[in-house]
Order: sequence, then C-alpha cells, then structure tokens
Amino acid sequence: MGAAALLILFTAIVMLALVKFSSFPDTAVNAAAAIIATPTPAPTPTNTSAQNLALMQQQLESAQRAQDQKAALDTLQAMYALAPDDAVISEQLANLYFGEGIARRNKGDFKAAKLAFERALQVKADFSVAKEEKDLATLYLNGAEFHQQARWRDAATTFDALRQQSPAYPFVDQLLYSSLYNQALVEQSLGNLEEAVHLFEKAAQLLPNAPQAEKKLLELSELLKPPTPTPGPPKRVVVDISDQRVYAYLGDTLVYNFIASTGEPGRDTAVGEFEILNKIPMAYASTWNLDMPNWLGVYWSGALQNGFHALPTVRHTGYTLWDGFLGQRVSYGCIILSYADSQTLYDWVEIGTPVTIRY
Repeated sequence: MGAAALLILFTAIVMLALVKFSSFPDTAVNAAAAIIATPTPAPTPTNTSAQNLALMQQQLESAQRAQDQKAALDTLQAMYALAPDDAVISEQLANLYFGEGIARRNKGDFKAAKLAFERALQVKADFSVAKEEKDLATLYLNGAEFHQQARWRDAATTFDALRQQSPAYPFVDQLLYSSLYNQALVEQSLGNLEEAVHLFEKAAQLLPNAPQAEKKLLELSELLKPPTPTPGPPKRVVVDISDQRVYAYLGDTLVYNFIASTGEPGRDTAVGEFEILNKIPMAYASTWNLDMPNWLGVYWSGALQNGFHALPTVRHTGYTLWDGFLGQRVSYGCIILSYADSQTLYDWVEIGTPVTIRY
C-alpha cells in the first residue's frame, strides 16, 4: 500500500475515535473531571492529655470564679479521670468532696454527707479530717436509727458519745434530749422514779428552754418528797477519855457503846461541848499522809480538824496505824474506832448531832 493510502486510513481511524468520544454523556465526563479535581482532605489533629487538662483547668477556674460548685465538681472529676496520679488535682477534688459533705451535714442530710466524705477518702486516703467527719456521720446515723426504732437508751448512749467527740455537732442536742426524755418516761412507767429524775435532769440541762423535762421534774419531786418525819428523842454522843469509850444515846437510852482511842499525852483530845460538823466517807490528812475512813468532824484545833474516824491507813503503803491499840490513848487528837464501829456511828449520826467530850 502506498504512503497516500496509509495516510487516508490513519485519518479515518482518528475521525472515528473522535466521533465515539463525543457521544459520552456530559455528566459522566464532568463527574470524572470532578473526581480527578477533588483533593484528599487532611486528617483532623487530636489534642494531647496535657492540652485537654489545660483546657479543663480554664473551665475549672471559670466555674470557681462563678462559684458554680457543680460545674467545678464535674470538671475536677473529668480531670481526675485523665490524671488520677496528679497530686494537685486529687487534693482539689478531695477538698471539694469534703466541702460538699460539710454542707450536706449542716443541712441535716447525713447520708449524703457520709457519702461525700467517703468519696473524699477514695481520692485522698490520708485525709484525716474527712475520716473524722465520716465516723461522726456514721455515729449520728446509728443514733438516728435507734431513735426511729424507739430504742431510747441506745439512742441516748450513741448521741451522748457523739456529743462528747463534737459538742457542737448539728442537731445532736435535740435528738439526745428526745432520747433522754423518752427513756425517762419509760423508767417512770416502770416505777423507777429516781432513774427517771436523773434522765429528766440530764435532758433539762441540754435544752434549758424546753419546758417538758422541767415540768416532769416538778411532778416527780412531789412524788419523791419524803413524808414529814415525826420528831423523836434527840441523839447525842458522849466520849469518855477516862475509860476510852464512846457512848451513843437516843434520848436517855444508850444505843451504842464503842471502844475507842483518844489523843496521846501531849496531843490530848479537847474536852467540851461540840457537835458533828461534817461527814466525809474517806478523809485525807496531808500532814501525816493518812487516809481516814468514815470521818466525822467535831472541832477545830488551829488549822486542823479533829473528829471520829476508823483506824487510819498510810496512803501508798496501806499500813494500818494503831492496829491492836484500841482502848489506849495513841492518836494525834482524834477519836479512833474500829472500822465496823466507825461505820455504825457514821450512819447513825447527822450533821449537828451534839457531842460531849469529858474525863
């Protein structure tokens, strides 16, 4: 084939191809062009934990300036979740939980208060003040449960223990008063009037402006008032130094006759008319370091007082002074009796009973 023929054939093929291409839909061509022309988007950058914490710190400061406790708490919780080992965040979150607990406590919501203190301890285990407040809230809730169950004595014991630890704890005085008052009513119904008086007195001391306990005390004082005694023969005591005896008389009737020891020569027991000045179950003589059971003061000898008492013992050693010498003048001026006789005389006489000391 000649060159001219080849040229004619190539031209025909090109023309045929152009005709076919021009028959494609415009939309397909445009779509293909768009696909080719659209660039691949760049990936969105992700914040680091440090960047997130910095943003949250700004949110926290904003909430604190606005005094928005809830927003501050939510933000700190999120920060703590990201960085539980951060000491500053842990301290802030524990303090916020603690403050929430105190607020709940002061409003009387002790269950929520206890939960807040527990959360503070979860964040900061060595938070000693939160531990104390959690224990106090637990004690209050235990007492409140006893009170609700009408277990008045248990409630009073629990609230009293709470008050001993924290005298100004919210609402504890009112509940302790109620527990004591109701237990006193129980004791009164059982006929235990003295115990009822004791409980009413404790209640009245707690809330002086509450009239119920005072009213009950007046009622019981009338019930407990002893009958007016019928006057009987007068009592008197005679100490005879000559025969070292103590005589107790009811009128002219001899009731008791005790062996005794009066003051040794140079420390003589004074003679005269006296009376019982005071009664002390266990007196102490600092001058001689002596314990003196069943003391009955009779007269003053200078700055010291002389009287009746049992055989004395030396404090710290327990040694009994003058044991075995009753009936002899051996004392420092007092009238010494055996323990049993001194107890009898102590119970028998009253303050003001006349005492005669003679030879």
